[in-house]
Amino acid sequence: MSVEIGQNLKQYTIIERIGEGGMGSVYVARQPAMNRFVAIKVISADFLTSKESHDRFQREVEIIAKLEHPHILPVYDFGETEGSPYIVMRYLSGGTLQDRMRQRSLTQEQLLRSLGQIAEALDYAHERGIVHRDLKPANILYDDRGNAYLADFGIAKAATGEQDLTATGGIVGTPAYMSPEQARGDRLDGRTDIYSLAIVAYHALTGQLPFQAVTTWEWITSHLSAPVPSVLDINADLPVMVDEVLQTALAKKAADRPAKATQFMQALQAALRGEKMALTLEGAQSPAGTGVTTTAPPAARFAAAGGTAATVVAADAATVVRPRQAAPTKWLRLALIVTLLVVVVGAALLMGSGYLYFRTTQGPTVQTYAVGDSPRALVSDGQTIWVANFFDSTVSHLQASGCQERNDPCGQALDTFAVDDLPVALAYDGRSIWAASALNGRLSQIDPATREITAQYQLANLPSNLLIIDDTIWITHSFADKVSQYDLAGNMLGEIAVGASPFGLAFTGQAIWVSEQNSSNLVAIDPATRAVVNSVPVTGRPGALAFDGRHLWVAIEDQDKLLQLDPVTGQLVTEVGVGRRPLALLFDGRTLWSAHEVGNSVSQVDPATGQIIASYTVPGGPFALAWISCGPDCGDLWVAGQEGDTVSRIRLE
Repeated sequence: MSVEIGQNLKQYTIIERIGEGGMGSVYVARQPAMNRFVAIKVISADFLTSKESHDRFQREVEIIAKLEHPHILPVYDFGETEGSPYIVMRYLSGGTLQDRMRQRSLTQEQLLRSLGQIAEALDYAHERGIVHRDLKPANILYDDRGNAYLADFGIAKAATGEQDLTATGGIVGTPAYMSPEQARGDRLDGRTDIYSLAIVAYHALTGQLPFQAVTTWEWITSHLSAPVPSVLDINADLPVMVDEVLQTALAKKAADRPAKATQFMQALQAALRGEKMALTLEGAQSPAGTGVTTTAPPAARFAAAGGTAATVVAADAATVVRPRQAAPTKWLRLALIVTLLVVVVGAALLMGSGYLYFRTTQGPTVQTYAVGDSPRALVSDGQTIWVANFFDSTVSHLQASGCQERNDPCGQALDTFAVDDLPVALAYDGRSIWAASALNGRLSQIDPATREITAQYQLANLPSNLLIIDDTIWITHSFADKVSQYDLAGNMLGEIAVGASPFGLAFTGQAIWVSEQNSSNLVAIDPATRAVVNSVPVTGRPGALAFDGRHLWVAIEDQDKLLQLDPVTGQLVTEVGVGRRPLALLFDGRTLWSAHEVGNSVSQVDPATGQIIASYTVPGGPFALAWISCGPDCGDLWVAGQEGDTVSRIRLE
């Protein structure tokens, strides 16, 4: 639509247009009631082609507006004019990092300060499960004091009408800065933003991007397979450690990158001083490096493309003449086109309301029901199913008894509870349902009998997972690197410092086992003393845990396998290869289940032999599991599909 100068959008009067892009236009407006200027981004109606995509966009903008960080551009308001939504944000007059890079006006100190502020903003959002997806110099804005702000947080993803800010989907973002996993269309986490931040740093330090390309296909193939050129080939005055840090942050595999954006920036700052700082990698068993070593500082700082030694030169990438990366072969093009067709067909199958039917080659029918936006956790109370809908900030209560092949009441919502923003975990204590929310770190208690939220408690750290044992709640806190214990009245009984990014929880009867995702380690905690009594290193990124009554099972997310361990000694018993990216495990009393987000499948494993009994296809990106018995030799496996906003049910008899 066309917005005219002088036009009023609610309480905002349009003053001038200051920018235009593929998503829409940006205007400066005045808000007389607050006596201030604001920036308004009007999104083209072409991006929101259905009521569902429009509603999802509004929900996700509301979540973004709640990200309160000193270096995230504040979102003030949301509205719509003639079918085009608009977002009202703080107006900053200091321009963008892209402007300053083109003007070659940044000093080393200013650049590092700016990127350090952006890294803090990224870690804050990642801790809450939000990914930016389009980090680039044009989305880093400045106030009149030179402070940097991250803008358009997730807006590009939300505007596409895809599932959520972290879901698998089409390629959204700026090709020059996107990560390999984003180029593939994989589900993303914060590591994609760390890659993009490293591209921004590389560009600012050398005056050019690491890859040169013309078409989107060429960018994609470069990010996927081309080696990253050394910054020393472009600016030999930079310390060797700078190249080492950038190469690590630009690793093709997300697991090989630094765990946090601020950690990357601290290592880069140390490298520019001629120092080497240890980095904790997502997939490493131990930090890279052995400490900090100092060498003589370089004589020249960031002199590149004709700049002075005191100036960071960042020429526009279009002005740099370099040999172009080879275009993809016709076979690669064909493979990518086929992949996109598969994605489109799969998306078409998931559309509709009510529940859909998917039948595997052999075995039971999979029935799928629509729920809220991005279901991330499931729990059963024995009779019904509870679902945590991440971006809806709700918990759905679903009928799960009397299930028949067709026209059954299963999957119907009995209740929907509004909880604190971004619920990520659920647990059942025999009386109440507990929901842990990630945005503000709150715990909600729901009484199934009265259908009321009876209490809410503030946690000391943001939660990642829940486990209830003997009327106490155990919680992992991935970003704080801690495990805490609370009573059912919301009082913290104690906390334990563990390794990097604790996530999975399982109780073996003697100890609570915790997976440390970024340390590639497992620890056992004595629940009586809260002391760590065992530590077991593993290879890869451990995630979900389950106990089958005899052995501990560990899902290794990045190696597509399960480990079976002796919980007493920690010794490996066997390994089982499963589907791609196993994210959830469940023991149903007889067999073990594993859910695989990539490839949309679940597998049933015999714990005694380690053999896969059967595998079933389920839609929507399996993310969580729950089980309800329907009688002797009968059970329903429930699967949350966070990409499809669905839960699926598999009847096993």
